Amino acid sequence: MSKSIKVEIAGRFYPVSVPEQDEQELQELADEIKTTFSKLKVSYAITDNQDLLAMTLLQVGMGRVKKKEGASTKLIEDQLTELERLCEVITEAVSSS
Repeated sequence: MSKSIKVEIAGRFYPVSVPEQDEQELQELADEIKTTFSKLKVSYAITDNQDLLAMTLLQVGMGRVKKKEGASTKLIEDQLTELERLCEVITEAVSSS
C-alpha cells in the first residue's frame, strides 16, 4: 500500500507517494540530499538553488552508485570463494575415488 509523505528539499516541500516498506529509505535519501545541499551551499559561493540542487544530486547519485558497485563486488567475491571451496571438495572426492 502506498503512503503519501512530504519531503523537504532546499526549503520546499514535495509530496511523494511511496510504498510503506520504502518510506524509511526515502526519508534517509531526503536527509542525505538536505545534508549534502547544506554542505555545498556553505562550501561554494553559489546562490542559485537550482545549481546547488544539480550539484547535490550528482554527488549523492555518484555516492549511491559507488556504494552499490562495492556491494556487488563483495557479493561476487563471496560467490567466487564459495565456488573455489566447492571445486576443492569435488577435486578431493574425485581423487579419493
